[in-house]
Amino acid sequence: MKQKDYLWKLQEIEKNLEQKERILKDVIKGEEISKRIAEHKCIKNDFETQKDILKAKENILRKLEHERRELEYEIEEIKERLYSGKINDLKQLEKLMKKEENKKEELNEIDSKTLEIMEVVDDLKEEIKKIGVKGGTLGSTIKNMLKERKIKIEKIEKDIIKIKAEKEALLKKINEEYIRMYMDIKSKKNNPVAILKEDVCMGCHMDLPVMTVTKLKKQDIVLCNNCGRILYPKSDE
Repeated sequence: MKQKDYLWKLQEIEKNLEQKERILKDVIKGEEISKRIAEHKCIKNDFETQKDILKAKENILRKLEHERRELEYEIEEIKERLYSGKINDLKQLEKLMKKEENKKEELNEIDSKTLEIMEVVDDLKEEIKKIGVKGGTLGSTIKNMLKERKIKIEKIEKDIIKIKAEKEALLKKINEEYIRMYMDIKSKKNNPVAILKEDVCMGCHMDLPVMTVTKLKKQDIVLCNNCGRILYPKSDE
């Protein structure tokens, strides 16, 4: 192989290496996984919030149940007094009957409130169940994504090591003067080696003088008159 062939190959290897390193960087960054983890965190927070609300509602239910038992006890006491035959005073009897009526109204209010909260509790339990399933599914997805990410990173890292070794082996075959030339052009432009196609440099897309094209047939390394890139005839690809 000629020196320009090696330089062209070097450029291809470096492009491949840069692409792999870019992909590795993106995979390590893991934007999609980060989004899913953030989403999972929101679901978890929502889950905990709903559980706290449920707990508060259940505490209210327990409190209402306690108040209900007390009211029932008080009503029973009033009934005992009313029907014991020990009270003969009409006003006192009316007062007790009114008190019983009020207690029963309070009991009805507690029952209504209890039913209302029980419905809320049922809805909350259903919602918590749905959030739990959603969080569990997303959690499994994240685990799989992390597993795939690890496998992908390991594979890319192996590829990079292999490509670097290939580059090192190739560099030993290239004249140091041409390596310096290549690196100098690369420091100023992308793709220091440009294909020559139909007497046009594909690096800058300018027509080349006949003299340059002719020179390329006799000389291994020739630079583009316009952009200064190393010319690589397409037929030699």
